[in-house]
Amino acid sequence: NVLNQWSGDTATSAGGSFSIQGGLNNGNNGAHLNLQVSLANLQNPVLSYAAQRTSTGFNVHQISYSTDGTNFTVFRNDTLTGSGSFGLRTVNFAGVSSLNNASNVVLRITFFGATAATGNNRLDNITITASPTSTQTTSIVTFQVNMQYQTVGVNGVRIAGNFQGWNPSATPMTRSLVD
Repeated sequence: NVLNQWSGDTATSAGGSFSIQGGLNNGNNGAHLNLQVSLANLQNPVLSYAAQRTSTGFNVHQISYSTDGTNFTVFRNDTLTGSGSFGLRTVNFAGVSSLNNASNVVLRITFFGATAATGNNRLDNITITASPTSTQTTSIVTFQVNMQYQTVGVNGVRIAGNFQGWNPSATPMTRSLVD
């Protein structure tokens, strides 16, 4: 689906969507999808996803959150209307201060309202975005690699990524004093 896709994605590059059916005797009413994320140094999370339902699929998504993975607070209930095409769902948690800077956040989507075993919902392009908690623009990141059984050349081990322009010769890794 092209709703809320990331820059560079195409409608065919993203692959399939997550799908849940009503199940035997509609036993999946009340089933949930947990999305666990660290919001350390982040605030004001926003959950976004494209959702589609069949006419007998789940018509309510209950959105909850937790900072311990056990105790959940219901944030809101979203009603899905219509069927057949994807619609964008956006859940802005900006007013929930307990999520800001929390290292163990679980966002939960609980499904209700399926009326047939094969009635379903499809979710695609699930994203969680957040803002930095401060104006800090750099972070300390530690990459660890065990080269114990590898032959290391004279130039050593190097790391490349978009943080330094994907230049494989620009950033050598250094050896820690703790081995």
